Parts: sequence; C-alpha cells; structure tokens
Amino acid sequence: MPVPLPSIEPGAFAAFKAGDEAALERIYRQVAGAMCASALEEVGHAAGAARAVEQVVARAWAHKTDFGTSEQLRDLLAAELHEASVREKGRRKAIRRFEEHEGGGVQGERTSSTTMDQNEIWAHIVKAIHPDNAALVAAKRAAAEASRHGAAAHIAGVGKRMSVLAMLGIAVAVIAIIGGGLFFLQRAGEQSAVSTALRSKEAVQTETKAGQRGSMKLGDGSNADLGAEAALTVPKGFPDKMRAAQIAGAARFTVASGKKAPFELRAGSAIVKSAGATFTVMANKDEPVTIKVDSGAITVASDTATRQVAAGQAVRVMLDGSIVEPTADQVAEATSWVTGRLVVSNRSIKDLLPILKRWYNVDVRAEVPLLPRMVSLNAALGATDSVITALEKAANVKQIYLKQQMVLTDAPPKKKK
Repeated sequence: MPVPLPSIEPGAFAAFKAGDEAALERIYRQVAGAMCASALEEVGHAAGAARAVEQVVARAWAHKTDFGTSEQLRDLLAAELHEASVREKGRRKAIRRFEEHEGGGVQGERTSSTTMDQNEIWAHIVKAIHPDNAALVAAKRAAAEASRHGAAAHIAGVGKRMSVLAMLGIAVAVIAIIGGGLFFLQRAGEQSAVSTALRSKEAVQTETKAGQRGSMKLGDGSNADLGAEAALTVPKGFPDKMRAAQIAGAARFTVASGKKAPFELRAGSAIVKSAGATFTVMANKDEPVTIKVDSGAITVASDTATRQVAAGQAVRVMLDGSIVEPTADQVAEATSWVTGRLVVSNRSIKDLLPILKRWYNVDVRAEVPLLPRMVSLNAALGATDSVITALEKAANVKQIYLKQQMVLTDAPPKKKK
C-alpha cells in the first residue's frame, strides 16, 4: 500500500520541471528515507528495494514536464513506488523459480540484507538518466548473438545458464522501464488527477452537522443522501472534466446512468466505480469502509484488491486494503440510518458515546467503570428520549444529570417483590 511521502518544496519542484538535475537530487534527498523504508518493507530485500526506488525516481525525471503540482509528483512517487516494489517482488520470485528448475543461482539474490545506501542509489539514478550509449549498443549486439545461438547456450552448463539469466534480467528491466513509463503517465492522468482535484481549494465540500441529515442533487443528475456529520467533496469541473467525488462519513448514492464516464467515489481506503447503481457507504475515519448495493452493480477497489458487487451484496474494505464480506450486524450499522434507525451491535459504551453525539447531537458522558461495558441497541433517529431509553435498557444503566450534564450511571438493582 502506498505510504505518504514528505511534502516537496515548491521551489525545488519548479526547478525540477525546468530540467535542473540538482533539483532532482534535492527532491530525492528529501523523500529518499521514506521511499527506502517503504520499498524495503514491501520487497523484503535491500537490493530489490533499491532497484524499485531507482526506477521510480528515474521515470519521474523522464516525465518531469507532465507533472502539474508538487503534490502530484509526491503522490505519484508514492503510488509508483508501491507498484515498482510489487513488480520487484514478483521478479525475484520468477528468478527463484528459474533457479529451482534450471539449477545454479544468482549471487546475492538470496541474501536478506536490510541495509540501503542512499548515496549508492543516487549514483545508480544518475547513471540511469545518463545512459552509456556505447554500452547499450554492445548489449544489443550481445543479445542478438545470444539469440542466434540460444540452444547451444542452454546446453553449455551452469555458466551459460547464468548468462541466460543475466540477459533475462536485462530484458525484464527494459520492459519494466518502458511499460512503467506508460503506466506512470496513465496513473498521472487518472488516479492522481482525481486526488489532486479533490484536495484543491477549488473543490466544493458539503457537510452535515451532528444530528443533521441532508440530501443533494449532483451536477450529473446523481443524488446523494448524507448521514450525520458527513462531508461530500466534489472537484471543480464535475462532471464534465471529472466525474468523481469523495465522502467522509455515511451516505447513500443513486448514480445517474447513461453517462460517458462512470461515477467514481473515494471513500476512505476504497474506490467505488459505477455506471448506474444505488448503494450505501459508511466511511468513518480510522475504520473499515462498509458498502452495500441496493440496485445495479459497482466495482470496489483498494490498493491491493478489486471486487465486483451486485445488488443485494455488501463488502467491507479493511484498513490494510483487503476486501471481505461483512457480517449482518456490520451491514445494519452502516445502512440502518437510511430507514431512520440507529443500530449498534456489540459496542462498548466508550465507543457508543461519540456515535450518539454524531446522530443525535447529544452530549452524554458515563462513569468511568461503565466505559468498557458492551451494548447493542436499535433506536429511532431524531428522538433523543427513545435512544436514551433503549440504552438504559440494553446496558443496564440510568441516565441522570450532574450540574446540567447528562451522565450514565449504573442502574440500581431491581427491588424484589
């Protein structure tokens, strides 16, 4: 999963776009620590992680004029590093399968080194952006010669197998650089463009307050019903230039169909795409995202998985990017507000209090010993008395006032008849 990188200085970015190689090094030095740590964690091998960092920085330099902002460069570096790390991990697996099948091995590929030299990585980046043309010509000639005599090279033994493997590595690297560059541009034109537009000051954000729900019509004809304390962000140019939006909190979308581009919704760690559907999503901060489809179909994606979701189905996107099937209770918690109910399943009173604040705009506190007590309840929205009554019954507590503050205390024992 991509990790956030430090912000890039605007002055360094401007010089970078203008072709100042010294600015490239300044930017590299600024983000190298975070990039190296992220790549090493994903690849699990210092040499492979270093290659991933080298490839990404070199490709960024090759496409320096395609970046509009320093934020876009930063986000693309993070996203591309994740992709490069995944490819590098796959490359090492392929080499190991080759070794197991053919015998022999590549010196150093099986080591578990966790030391990465940022100066050495920079030296490789410089070499990558200033290729030795004579060496490239020689490599092409060697590859052509090897192609004509491939069968003999295979029979020759371990030494020859090593040469084939080396050439295989060169071929993979060339394909990765060419394909990676195209992928880099594609990402710049799609996901990062959406992210940048949603963060822009020109984006329009509509919020609901605690205890408040709302409904609004979007520019493409879609409808959005917002739960309490929800925030819907729509970028400038919606829907003609970019048919995308972002939600924080709970919302129900009825997506207009028959449009050229699908509707894209960013919700926490999930990206939802639909050509026409009705679905409910709950994307609270630092919690998994739960999505249920009422009609039509959607595609739900994260950094690590993709799932097609049809009418009547639901998914839950976890914080690590995995997509799982939610329980019935989890679906009810995420969607019951649409029908005017609050459903809470097996939550502690400590976790329940901010939920009551969100949906009822009521400030309830509890005695400290009660905070871990687990509770499940089902109450009507909009009526504070009903939810307090339901809470008292479900948690065996009593609501009292202390200096005008609503407080939950342990319910007194029932009198024996």
